[in-house]
Amino acid sequence: MGRDVLARLAFSGVLKMDFKQDRGGRLYLLEINPRFNLWHHPAAVAGVGLPELVYRDCLEAGSARPPQSLRPGVRWLNTRDDFQAFREYRAAGELSAARWLLDVLSADVREDLSVRDPLPGLLGVAAIVARKLQRLRALRS
Repeated sequence: MGRDVLARLAFSGVLKMDFKQDRGGRLYLLEINPRFNLWHHPAAVAGVGLPELVYRDCLEAGSARPPQSLRPGVRWLNTRDDFQAFREYRAAGELSAARWLLDVLSADVREDLSVRDPLPGLLGVAAIVARKLQRLRALRS
């Protein structure tokens, strides 16, 4: 279905398409993003430059080759989503706060938390705090 959409658009290049499937099995196209997705970053940390491989393949089909040395085990983390999972695991007695914090600090790629670029992470924390305050105000009303 995705290739059919691209053919109709006469699109050429890198993109990410998001589909949703209903209970009857019918697919719906939600969006098309003409860019690499988040996975190119952990791949680069592991030693695979996905944009370069795609570029090489576009120049000469089949010519792209992954590098000889790769770094296995690269760990990617979305701190906010992982925190929600941590709360569930902690409630079940399966994960301590110290162990979770160690996992966060030792992740190779933290999507939403960076010392080099702290603003997105801080904005995310501010949004969470604002939602919590809004819920508290709603409960008091």
